[in-house]
Amino acid sequence: MDINSMFVNNGAINPDGDKRSDARVPVPLIPVIVGEESEPLTCVMLNISRTGALIQAPKTLDAQSVIKTNFVLPRTETPVGCRSRVVWSRNVYNLHTRLGIRFDDIDPASSEAIQTYVHDQIKPRNEHKARVQQRVPTPYLSVVIGDGRGHSNGIILDISRSGLLVQSKKKINTGSVVSAEFTLPGTDKAVRCLAKVAWRKHLYGVLANEGLEFIDISAEDLKNIDEFVGKQQLPQA
Repeated sequence: MDINSMFVNNGAINPDGDKRSDARVPVPLIPVIVGEESEPLTCVMLNISRTGALIQAPKTLDAQSVIKTNFVLPRTETPVGCRSRVVWSRNVYNLHTRLGIRFDDIDPASSEAIQTYVHDQIKPRNEHKARVQQRVPTPYLSVVIGDGRGHSNGIILDISRSGLLVQSKKKINTGSVVSAEFTLPGTDKAVRCLAKVAWRKHLYGVLANEGLEFIDISAEDLKNIDEFVGKQQLPQA
């Protein structure tokens, strides 16, 4: 089996190629109850926009299914209840299913509350925003890289919220999708994600530097990376 077929993207463009028209922001892994009261299914929301959300479910739901959706908007204690439609559904690692859902039949007050929340999350934050978008060096941080042929160890040379610069002996083709596991320096926060090999440069015929671009990473891990990067000293101009 081609390992690339086992992985999914993070929803920036849905599997049908439909680009999002509404800004979507991460949420702090809030619980979502979907389905009817007789058979509720507890899921986790990963990100949200005014018109829909990305949720993680313990089982697969068919595309185009209509589901009752209930959650509390973070930091507002605003309860939201509506019917949603499953736009797409993809299994990840055979561990869980990610669902792109579109809010249907949502009341105007809830829609406005979601829009306000999203707007507040994407306001420019000057220095902090500049910091988390920077790529900062790491103290030769160990990383385990996996693909369909097994796992190998490497080191992370630098990190940003969008990806990693890794050095390893593993032969990985540009465009391949790999898993990456590491613990952020100075913390006990482990990160496990999927990434695409954006580019690769051989060194001395043995080692290679690889640019890995995150394509499937949880909101919690992304938040932890942002916090780590934001605390590092920016280089002086």
